[in-house]
This record gives sequence, structure tokens and C-alpha cells, in this order.
Amino acid sequence: MKKIIFATFVLLAFVGLFFVSCEKDDSSKHEYTQEELDEIARQDSLKQIIPADYIYSIDITVPISKGYDGVVVTVDSAKLIELFEYTSVAEIATALGTLEGGVQAGNEITFFAYNYSTKYEVTNPSTTNYFGHWFDANGDVCSWGDQAYLFCEKVDTFSLDFRIGLFPDRPTVGNVYKIVEAMKYDQTTVAFLFNVTIAPEEVVEVPVTTLEGTQNINIEAEKAAGWVDHELEFDSVTIANAIGCDPKEAIIYGVNSDGSLFDGGYTANNGFWFNRSGEICSWGSEAIAMYMEYRTDAQRIGVGQMPDSCFVGETYSAKLAFVNLTTLKQYNVVVNMTITEPTSLPYPETTLETTINLAFSADSVATVSWIDHTLALDTAAIIQAIGASPAAATIYGVNQSDDLLRVDLPLLTANNGCWFDANGNVCTWGGEGITMYVEYRADTKEIGFGQYPGACVSGQTYYGRLAFVNDGKRAEVKVALTIK
Repeated sequence: MKKIIFATFVLLAFVGLFFVSCEKDDSSKHEYTQEELDEIARQDSLKQIIPADYIYSIDITVPISKGYDGVVVTVDSAKLIELFEYTSVAEIATALGTLEGGVQAGNEITFFAYNYSTKYEVTNPSTTNYFGHWFDANGDVCSWGDQAYLFCEKVDTFSLDFRIGLFPDRPTVGNVYKIVEAMKYDQTTVAFLFNVTIAPEEVVEVPVTTLEGTQNINIEAEKAAGWVDHELEFDSVTIANAIGCDPKEAIIYGVNSDGSLFDGGYTANNGFWFNRSGEICSWGSEAIAMYMEYRTDAQRIGVGQMPDSCFVGETYSAKLAFVNLTTLKQYNVVVNMTITEPTSLPYPETTLETTINLAFSADSVATVSWIDHTLALDTAAIIQAIGASPAAATIYGVNQSDDLLRVDLPLLTANNGCWFDANGNVCTWGGEGITMYVEYRADTKEIGFGQYPGACVSGQTYYGRLAFVNDGKRAEVKVALTIK
């Protein structure tokens, strides 16, 4: 509708121009102001760096201590509205559509990024949790992991605010990192060049508080080789009464083993990582053991182990403090997590009824690329074999040795499917030797699969297997992915 209205205005303007042209033209040539000339020169200079129609160049400073918490940046929405010919920020946000499995859908505006070192477009709309990307030290798009230095992520669904954050303690203080996000509507491309200066740690004044109480939550958790999250209830009413405000309105601090409040900012998502001694640490630190986060919306505490970093029989502790800065009252919540032996999951005894083999050849993908492939699944054959549709069956990953999964891993390690290592065994995200994922897409009745970027070698074939189980019968789907 917007474009039709715009075209109508253009037509009317053209007709008006016809009649006006019949009269004497007394208009004078536009004379550019110095400010306009400076902006034209600035844009010409920026276009030598980024091949876009208009480039925002935004200077921000992020203290090294900010980590994942980062700094929120608001884009000049008025200029963007003018360039894209929309009427509001809300319209632009809506026109970005949604992210479904990392794929942009229902959109008029395309979201992407540029690799700063090569100026090449990266069409993937996300390597973070929302619209946005992780970037390496050169400003090139990557995934979270060993190469990641900074991230840029859209904050919410209704604004044009971005959060610029850091992989904790990895960027160098004093360095300036350049990262580029971009949007395209019709033939107009707009790039956002963020010039990110890393500042020293913020000097944070830790409040002198009065401890009003402590809640201890004791849990047992099986030793895990993968990510297993536990959401725990806590007594938010008691905390509110004790400190004089709802926990949602309190300031969250991590608490070290000696009871001191941590002043370095979050090291996890609205929470902190802790080492085996109960001291707050960052991701990748030596002896890292567990995380503890405050889930504001759900009013829950989230905790979990660092995979393969905790030991059976040991108890690890993590503490959060809810602080009312008006009353200077503090209330602690402590989680004591005891690690137990992993138990064998009650996987059923099954009879293999049928195997569906799927084969596909693909080019190897770089460390920054995610390419998803799909193949149709013969659901009728599975229904005939096990007496249930794939969507109604229980899905298991299958190891090379024909075992259903490993006993110390969660049932599914990907989205309705599993990750597999180079030997064809089920693994978790970030696991040793990780190479590919295989998932069942119930909505389209397809098998989705793809490489872990940079993990597969040309000339090799990698395998992933899923089992669909119902009433003691199983049907297997085996995907052979050959790298060209």
C-alpha cells in the first residue's frame, strides 16, 4: 500500500510539473549549505569502505567489564524512515519479519551484515539469538566461540535499538573494532558501521548493604557432557518484603565465596559464571563450573553446569544478591548443586523396521557460514513401519555403534534432532569433533541438515542418524552428507 501511495504522489507531481513547465520558471538552483556539503563528502568517503547507498557511522565506547551486558545504541530513525519511505519505526520493525530457525521470514526489509575486512555481504540474518551477528577481531561475521570478539544484536521487536557487547575479556582495551550490520529495502541498502572503542573496566562503586536474609536451594544434577538447564523456583515474596521492592526492580549482583559483591558486570545472561571455588568468573576461565541467572519474566533462577567440567560427588555453589539501592538492603539466593553419576535413560527395546537413506553433496562452508539443507521425508513409509507418524513418534539420535544416544546426553541436542561428530556419534553443540546436525521439520515433513561451519573436510562423507520410535518399533533415517 505504501508504494502505491508513493507512486500516486509521483504521478501527481509529474502532472503538476507539466503545467508548471508551461509557465515561466522563476526557481533558482539549490545552493548547498556547508553542512550539506560536509555530509556528501562524508558519505562519499564511507562508500569507499562499505558498498551501501547510505552509511551510518556510529562511534561507541564499551568498557571491557560490560561483557555480554554491552551497551545499547539507538539508530537515527528519522533518517532511516526517510530512506526506506516508511512512516514509523514500528513499520520498519514489522517489515523485518521474524526469525524462524535462523531464517528471516515474512519480511519486506532484508537484514544482513558485511565482513569489514573484505566488504562482502553475509546474507545470514543472525549468528546471535536475534537479528544480529558475532564478529571476530577483523570485523568479520562469525559464530559464538573461539573467534568471537564482539556481537551486535537488535534489542527487541519494536525499536531500532542495538546492543553492542563483548566476548568477556577477549577484546583489547584501547583497540577500535569496526563491525557492520545492514538492511535492504527494494533497491536501497543502508549500512550501520559501528566503531567500537574498548574502554578500561568501569569504576563501579559497590554499595554498602545490609544482608536481610538468604535462601538456600539444594539440587542434584547428573554429570553432563552437554547443556542441561535447570529452572528453579524461589520465594520472591519474601525477598520483596525483606528489601522493600520486587526482585524485578532490584539490582542483581554476583556474590563471591567471601560474601563480597562482584562489581564487574554480568558474565552470563543476567547472571554470572562461577568456578569450582564459588568465585565469579568469565566464560573460558580455568576451573569454570556453573552458571546462575535470574530469569526476570518467569521469576525463576536458571542454573547449569559447564559441560564436562564438574565432578561426581562434588557440590558447587553460586550466589546472587538482590539489592534495593534505595534502602541498601540485600537478599541472597544460593544454589548448591551436587553432581551425581549419570544414570542410564530408559531407552526402550526396539525392533528396526525400516531404514531410509538420504544422500546429499554440498560445498564446504566457511567458519562464518550457516547453510541449511532439506530433503523430503517419506512419512507414509514410517507410518507403515511403526504405526505412527514421525511427528507422533519419539525421536532419538543414533550412534555409529547403533546405540540410541549416549546415556549422559539430553534426548535431543539440536532443534528436534541431534548434532553428530565426525565419527557419526551424537554430540552436543560445541562438542569435540562436531560436524553436522540432522533435524526433523514436522511442519514441512522434511529432514533438515547442515554443517558446523569450518568443521567438514572436502572429499569426506559425514553421517547423522535419527530414529523414530513407537510401540517398540523404530524407523531410522540416515543422512550421508558428502563434502565436494
